[in-house]
Amino acid sequence: MTAAIAERTKGRLQALTVRVLGERTVLSGLAGSYHTVQIAVACLLETLSALDLDHPEQIDLNIEVLPHRAASPGATTPR
Repeated sequence: MTAAIAERTKGRLQALTVRVLGERTVLSGLAGSYHTVQIAVACLLETLSALDLDHPEQIDLNIEVLPHRAASPGATTPR
């Protein structure tokens, strides 16, 4: 599942882990935007369906959304 999510988010979700704990699924990682989080959840549900697995009763998101940082050292962000 993590490989499918990583591919679908094009590497924009870092430190990705998926844990299934009974009826609960925990999706963890670091994302640059909430849109990336939405893509990850959609991919998780699609992957479960493709594998003929039941959808979890609960999906816990433990994904921290971090703003994009300046690309090079010394660069400043616009104000």
